[in-house]
Amino acid sequence: MSRIAIGRVLPAACAAILMIAHAESAPAAPPGVETRVRPTVTGEERSRQPDIWALEVYYKSVRMIWVEIPDPKTGELRKELIWYLPYRVVNRQIKGSLPPVGPDGKRPKFVPEFELVTKDNGVQQVYFDEIIPAAQAAINRREGRTGSNKYKNSVEIVGAIPELTDADAKLEQSTYGVAIWRGVDPKTDFFRIFMSGFSNGYIKVGDDRIDRRTIIQEYTRPGDELDQDEGEIKPDGHPEWIYRPSDDAAPKKP
Repeated sequence: MSRIAIGRVLPAACAAILMIAHAESAPAAPPGVETRVRPTVTGEERSRQPDIWALEVYYKSVRMIWVEIPDPKTGELRKELIWYLPYRVVNRQIKGSLPPVGPDGKRPKFVPEFELVTKDNGVQQVYFDEIIPAAQAAINRREGRTGSNKYKNSVEIVGAIPELTDADAKLEQSTYGVAIWRGVDPKTDFFRIFMSGFSNGYIKVGDDRIDRRTIIQEYTRPGDELDQDEGEIKPDGHPEWIYRPSDDAAPKKP
């Protein structure tokens, strides 16, 4: 993986308070506060890939919720602890660049993917975002999302990227989604989340490898496996844009 850019953390309603991603002394974002990942693109990237685009991403803290989920075979309800990440995306105009356009002349397609990778004691486990209707409904109720503002799962949200928002606009065109994981090891103390599909950036490495532009966020959860509490999950540093092998389900080393 190669790290290339920075992220920002700020309250949802306050875009003036910025913190550089690698600031070691920066505090973790409290519950209810969004982490903001700017759609930063370097001159080197634009020179290499003139049509590169990136979305501005906001996400809240990783949360947990107990949900009764029907067994697919028996229909019997079983209570499961679900981990989830609410997020939204904005197609903000990047100064000095043209609006993103796909091969057909329309807005490019948005297909987000999320991977939660644990990294405890040198052993990694990979959890992919899942479509769980019962969990999605419970999450929307808990988060107070109704009507057109409901969080969409990673299939429902697929489509053209949001309409363009001017670089300095205060009124944003946002699309809302949620990543959902089940069966996460309760012993997990350290994990990271990879978020892809928020940029079309890529690097060709050799003849048969493509590294794709991806957001990475590290987390710690120094809690009790028998009494799991979402309040124990804290960001470890700030989000970064990286280039990651497209077939790399998990890095070889934590």
